[in-house]
Amino acid sequence: MADSLTAPTYTLRGLQLIGWRNMQHALDYLYAGGNLKQGTLVAINAEKMLTLEDNTEVRTLINAAEFKYADGISVVRSVRKKYPEANVARVAGADLWEALMRGPARKAHRYF
Repeated sequence: MADSLTAPTYTLRGLQLIGWRNMQHALDYLYAGGNLKQGTLVAINAEKMLTLEDNTEVRTLINAAEFKYADGISVVRSVRKKYPEANVARVAGADLWEALMRGPARKAHRYF
């Protein structure tokens, strides 16, 4: 998918994950139209995947998030195995938050 303002989604264990090609793709997607998209962003790793299997409260909270994406390499590899055509890479949550804080819309948004 060449368009950096859109991203495919992939389903793992009933969870819809955004498939970003790299950090820049994630930033372009989140700043589509020049404005930072609003919503809850959750970095999904193996621990979260296992927890949502056993804990309906956690599953409900994660499912309610607008943006769920593969953070852990095991999640990325699972996406690649299930969807061989997927061009998805690990985007580390801490690195993404740091990049968002430096982003063009930082002066117009509050972060908690």
